[in-house]
Amino acid sequence: MADGQSKTYPCIEVYLRTDRKWAWRLRAGNEQIIATDGGQGYDNKSDAVNMADRIIRKCEFSDVEIWRPKD
Repeated sequence: MADGQSKTYPCIEVYLRTDRKWAWRLRAGNEQIIATDGGQGYDNKSDAVNMADRIIRKCEFSDVEIWRPKD
């Protein structure tokens, strides 16, 4: 990383895309991306950080039903 710190996984990465929108992604312990903002993008960094925090860390949508197709 540019600041000399090394990442630990799992982690939430917040980054600036080439279209100048902010985005987030969740990386698992094996460094694979397992969740993203879905390509939405945010106009400012704080919105991306807040949404990632709401969804991932605070489990705001933890009561959502898991949909599974019938076998």
